[in-house]
Amino acid sequence: MAQKWEYKFSHSINEKEANDLGDQGWELVSSEHSKNEMEYIFKREKSALDDIEEKLSKSFS
Repeated sequence: MAQKWEYKFSHSINEKEANDLGDQGWELVSSEHSKNEMEYIFKREKSALDDIEEKLSKSFS
């Protein structure tokens, strides 16, 4: 089975927030400056439970 990822985007983040995201399994994969602001992109591997929840929510909508 192929790895699945989920992504989180943020335009402002401080050290505590970054550490909290790291504790939740998020990894900073990119940061770039555009239009006078920073954009940070984090990713983490989706768990099997996330896949099940996503499939269930789609089947009931």
